Amino acid sequence: MSTRHPDLFVAWQDTVERGIYPVARLRVEDADQPIYEFRYIQGALEAKTRGFVAFESFPQLSQTYRGHELFPFFKNRVMPPNRPDYAGYVAELGLSVETANPLSLLARSGGVRATDRLEIYAAASDDASASVWYFLLRGIRHLPPSAEARSSSLKPGDSLYVMRDVQNSYNHRALLLRSDDNVNLGYVPDLLVDDLASLDLSPENFKVTVSQVNPRPSPIGHRVLCHVQLRWPDGRKPFMSERFAPLG
Repeated sequence: MSTRHPDLFVAWQDTVERGIYPVARLRVEDADQPIYEFRYIQGALEAKTRGFVAFESFPQLSQTYRGHELFPFFKNRVMPPNRPDYAGYVAELGLSVETANPLSLLARSGGVRATDRLEIYAAASDDASASVWYFLLRGIRHLPPSAEARSSSLKPGDSLYVMRDVQNSYNHRALLLRSDDNVNLGYVPDLLVDDLASLDLSPENFKVTVSQVNPRPSPIGHRVLCHVQLRWPDGRKPFMSERFAPLG
């Protein structure tokens, strides 16, 4: 069997200190019929010290869960195709109705719901000499109004520049993205910053471009879709540290 889809990681947020912890992994193997595999990962043990508890759908941290259909836990985080606004939702994520599927939608949207503190992240894919992934620009609402105003004027292909936000009170490893005219726009997702903390983030190694801009009335969390190409030294890859290793 071969894995066609990138792994999806589930992240949980501590509401007290707002830390982001990877807690589980969904892997999909393609055979005559897909096999979906859910496992908790080492990050769940760290999150447990902050109040995380196993999900009701997957009650045992050490167990591997498999099935031939996508688990409702994930399926319920994707807009159903029969919704009248489905086509617009898919377009905001830079995908097409013809080719989009629940896994690709989760990878782009994050599967965020108002009823919990979870988000889905896709592992990076490899493109020749670089790792590639997409993410929606985070934290626009936490910056001055200039961030939203400037983000609305971005164009596909515009370069964004990264700055380490060491004085960030919630995460001293936070990575702030700014425009070419030095307007702070938003953040790289927190789940990625630990892997990036020790890397050279010069434009030659860490290239962020605007893939798509969604004007109002798109929600602010869907305003800017970013594309990243990252060159890793010595064969390193994102999402490969010990905290992403499966339990059990």
